[in-house]
Amino acid sequence: MYEMSITQNIVTLCDYITHISHHTSTLRPSYSELEVRDYLWQVLSAVEFLHDKQILHLDLRSENIIVTEHKLLKILDFGSAQYYLPDKLVTLRRYSDYLETMAPEILEGQGAVPPTDIWAVGITAFIMLSADLPFSGDQGSELEKGIKKGVVRFGRCYAGLSGGAVRFLQSTLWANPWGRPSAADCLKMPWLQEAGLATLQEPPVIFPSTKLRSHLHERRRREASVHAAAAQKMQ
Repeated sequence: MYEMSITQNIVTLCDYITHISHHTSTLRPSYSELEVRDYLWQVLSAVEFLHDKQILHLDLRSENIIVTEHKLLKILDFGSAQYYLPDKLVTLRRYSDYLETMAPEILEGQGAVPPTDIWAVGITAFIMLSADLPFSGDQGSELEKGIKKGVVRFGRCYAGLSGGAVRFLQSTLWANPWGRPSAADCLKMPWLQEAGLATLQEPPVIFPSTKLRSHLHERRRREASVHAAAAQKMQ
């Protein structure tokens, strides 16, 4: 059975777009690209603020992004956050339970930079716009190889995705960190500048919620297995 992560009327981002509201476990049949775009605008606005303060979050998984009753996003869990200085290498421990959002520069041991957070936002965006991961391999060493190669499987995205959405994914999931846009640059993209505005010229692009729910359920199952295996080793 699928379980929604809910605490005190707040839910995680991906859970929110697959359910009717905070107060019910009723499942939504679909969600739209417009909704995803509006939420990404909020996430990137928060990331821009953090980077302006020279703070890297370094754990921008969807589980750490919640939606309040008023559809406002909040970023949680600053346990991995670090101050960033251009002349200082920011190191980050590797956690096997969220390998899927780790940028190539972390896996290569090159350290974290502001574009590392942009990569994580790109991964979250890809998951919402495809209900899949952007790289070959589902977990472990195969997934790590896929991330390092940096070959994004855009064929996994939902059919009908707008050109603006595809360009956003292409730029944020660039293998070379310095080839990715800053949070401020992302917010200047035409696709995101339209966030919150009615787009009467285009019909809404709608995605089924069932595939995303299945993806989230499988991801949580894998994470639980990783934690169980780690706990067994400690005994």
